[in-house]
Amino acid sequence: TGVQTCALPISLLPLLSVLLLAGPAIADVAPRPPEKPVERGEPPKNMIVLDGGTLVLGGAPTPQQLAVFADKGFTTVIDLRSPKEPGYEQESDQAKLLGMTWKGLPIAGAGDLSFANARAMLKLLEEAEGPVLLHCASGNRVGALFALGIGQIRGTTVDEAIAYGKARGLTRLEPVVRELLSPKPE
Repeated sequence: TGVQTCALPISLLPLLSVLLLAGPAIADVAPRPPEKPVERGEPPKNMIVLDGGTLVLGGAPTPQQLAVFADKGFTTVIDLRSPKEPGYEQESDQAKLLGMTWKGLPIAGAGDLSFANARAMLKLLEEAEGPVLLHCASGNRVGALFALGIGQIRGTTVDEAIAYGKARGLTRLEPVVRELLSPKPE
């Protein structure tokens, strides 16, 4: 349940696409040991801290963890869970009570993985003001959309895009992402 950290050389907010277009080589974004774990309580599983702590990716936070993020100055929550998943509506309400902006981009599973949804996630990140918590239930969908985004925007190889996604939470959706990124025979 440790926090993974990945330092990037440029500011992520407000333009994440700049990161994807001009960021470090894929090999340079492997997770490092944690610099500083979230205080007061345990962070959600699979949390990854990027860009000096202004972007946190991973699994869904508990209500207590969401309050910790608000206390630490996080201003935006982007939730990739579907409205049918546990905690979706409650988190939206709690985030608003905590003074945070909450945005939902429902990605119910493998069938919702697409380049269009990857671009939609990146657009939400670009528009966010202040530190962002971006999550689904486990972090898997977050990593999948990052892999699709970098694969399309930077034109990386499939293996590079998968490595990038894994560094951001991609796990069991890898075969689906790999298929979407693979060139199609004509």
